[in-house]
Amino acid sequence: MHTCSSGVGRARHPKASKIWVADIVLQKVRDRPLYRLIDIKKDIKKDFDIHLPYGQAWLVKEVARFALHGEDYASFDLLQWYGEIVAETNPEGLFVLEYPDRHFERMFICFHACLVGFKSGCRSLLFIDGTHILNRYGGVMLSAVVLNAENGMFLLAFAIVDRAKGLTKGVRTSFPNATNGYCLRYLKENFKKKLDGLSAAQKEKMLSLLDSAAYALQISQFIGYISDIREISSKACEWIECGSDIDH
Repeated sequence: MHTCSSGVGRARHPKASKIWVADIVLQKVRDRPLYRLIDIKKDIKKDFDIHLPYGQAWLVKEVARFALHGEDYASFDLLQWYGEIVAETNPEGLFVLEYPDRHFERMFICFHACLVGFKSGCRSLLFIDGTHILNRYGGVMLSAVVLNAENGMFLLAFAIVDRAKGLTKGVRTSFPNATNGYCLRYLKENFKKKLDGLSAAQKEKMLSLLDSAAYALQISQFIGYISDIREISSKACEWIECGSDIDH
């Protein structure tokens, strides 16, 4: 009986070269831009019985991304050209690019069709959010979204900035007479960080009280829920009143 191992199941097997694996995952990266490293590892293990280390999985994904899109920095060099195309095809839209000394700072785009759609069939309620760009250069993508008549999400404009500090201040400056609200889910995630030292039951109670305060219909009810939070943790209550940037 032949008992020696072929070695295919070992990590860093010669067959698992970055070019070979990248060719395999190329189509999946094209179809699924969010194709995760853990999924690459699982697929290679299932299809070829090769244990792929995380570092190697990351490397082959980068090789596949480069084959599809080129280097990240090359995309920045195309922004000025892209702006000219936008201005030519959307003369009534808005494209702003700040790129001093070939150093990207920010870009803003609002297509004319989006502006017309907002004015014609959407509610005057603006949702602004941001998400971090997870590549070597970082940055933040901001989006301004509204609701249409059927409660569907409608993109009005988006921007890419090298950092998103001062967003709240900017909103207040641009819309001084508007009523501002905050994402409760985001607030709760940050609120959890202020609950260190509390028991699991206390943490659950605090989150429930924050929900109740957020949905309170009367000022007296809101004050009551905040008082209950203060009794459990004055530190957490102080964050709500001072550190969370919420106007009551």
